[in-house]
Amino acid sequence: MVGDGNTGDINCDGQGYAVIVRSEVAHGTLRGIDTSVARGMLGVLGIWTGADLKSAGYGPLRDLILVPNGDGAQVTTPIRYPLTIDKVRFVGDPVAVVVAASLPEARDAADAVRLDIEAQPAVMEPREGARLDAPRIFDDVPGNTCFNYYYGEFDRTVQAFDKAAHVTQLRFISRRVAASTMKPRSVVAHCDPSSDYCTLYVGSKIGGSEHRMREPLKRCPKQTHVAADHITELFSMRDAFRSEYASLFHASKVLGRPIKWTEDGLGSFFHDQCGCDYDFDGELALDEDGNFLAMRQSGFINIGACLMNVERLRRTTEAPGKLATVYRMPLIELRSRVVFTNTFPLGTYPGSDRPEPNYFMERLIDTAAREMKIDPIELRKRNLNRPGDMPFKAASSAAYAINKFTSLLDKAAEMADVCGFATRKAESAGRGKLRGLGIGNYREVTAQLQQEKDTALDPNGTHVAEVEVDPYTGSLEVVKYTMINDLGTATHIGDVLTNDGEVGRTEALPAVMNAVVDALGGTHVDVPPTPRRVLQVLNASPPMSGLY
Repeated sequence: MVGDGNTGDINCDGQGYAVIVRSEVAHGTLRGIDTSVARGMLGVLGIWTGADLKSAGYGPLRDLILVPNGDGAQVTTPIRYPLTIDKVRFVGDPVAVVVAASLPEARDAADAVRLDIEAQPAVMEPREGARLDAPRIFDDVPGNTCFNYYYGEFDRTVQAFDKAAHVTQLRFISRRVAASTMKPRSVVAHCDPSSDYCTLYVGSKIGGSEHRMREPLKRCPKQTHVAADHITELFSMRDAFRSEYASLFHASKVLGRPIKWTEDGLGSFFHDQCGCDYDFDGELALDEDGNFLAMRQSGFINIGACLMNVERLRRTTEAPGKLATVYRMPLIELRSRVVFTNTFPLGTYPGSDRPEPNYFMERLIDTAAREMKIDPIELRKRNLNRPGDMPFKAASSAAYAINKFTSLLDKAAEMADVCGFATRKAESAGRGKLRGLGIGNYREVTAQLQQEKDTALDPNGTHVAEVEVDPYTGSLEVVKYTMINDLGTATHIGDVLTNDGEVGRTEALPAVMNAVVDALGGTHVDVPPTPRRVLQVLNASPPMSGLY
């Protein structure tokens, strides 16, 4: 990987340097901005606020979301401006832009800008933010609900749960993750006064920033030119249109020179889009023989203080197809509420939303096996799609034309020597370690499912993980890992965990988390299983017995 084409490498003759002034308050009324001292500092070329941009004719940012709400109504998002005008909604909310002849001068001047903010109560958790009495992020959004999605057959699902011999329930909480980038976001805006044409040099994996620029610029006849993606780069945290871009255009037009803005590393960690922030309740209904009757999931997704990436909502509508995974699930019901909070906006990360449905399903299966005292491999076999079922159409309308699920499970269990796990567990105990084994069947879904066309050509596979947990430090190590799928086999122990015990967002998530829970005696632990969370589980309850 050579890193060619990063926008941070682009420089234009005579360019000015921009620094964004941001709120240090999570929620509050913006009563005033004092720029008097900063304007007189050495090298300062100009300072602009949200009010300045609005008076210059820059309109608000507003996404049109082409997915229906749960009640069938069209979803719209609240109005926000390139730089906030009346209210700050998260730590890092852009308030003003300072442009100077050099970057150090711009930074010094930005530090001299004083904000008068009257703090208001803030809400950080989506479940709390959805309460009608919660502080409102936007005055016109009751319950802070951006998007309400429903999939399923309510009456039939209720009947299935009512007649179930056993119901397993789990709460899944995943805290947001943030990237630590080697090259932070960098943008160059250039308005050519001779042609009145603007160019935006900005990173994007797929392009598309130009249509987002039309909204703030459309009220200025002379500025209706479209910003164009110049370089295709990045994925995840930096692949989103940022409201600050409009202020860079304005500064470039007023000053008659290119303007470059590069986020610093710490700012990029705090202010670029995050991933994976949800709180869901999952339920699995089974008959007396352990056959699946229905699955339902209800919960909240924390979208942050504004909608930075509409792709995040599209992913929500794709979730039912992913929840089907590789099992015969007669009924699937899903309720998702995408909620605004006083946190930085959520984005779309590599692989996001693909491991989680598999994780939900596999954790529910292991928990049901423990509660019903059924061997977890046997419980999976009873409910896997069978060769005679092909072609099979799941409750999510996903179609399956290929079936190797049972053979993959048998082969993975053999390769991982599941039968010999008890001996390895005893050996680990002799060294003072807790050992656990976890299995996870995984269905890879990389694009939105087509009800009639999807034939599950993405690789399906079985993963088996063994972990050792240090009961004194809470640290854990993957000591054995086996994976087999339609494309072959591989063992990648080093890729399974990241620093501080966080499970990588790969196919490893279900198997590794099941192994961690097995090592902890069956007590559920949230993602990621950091040493602190592991110790909290160990100290909260006496150890139970393992599954294997």
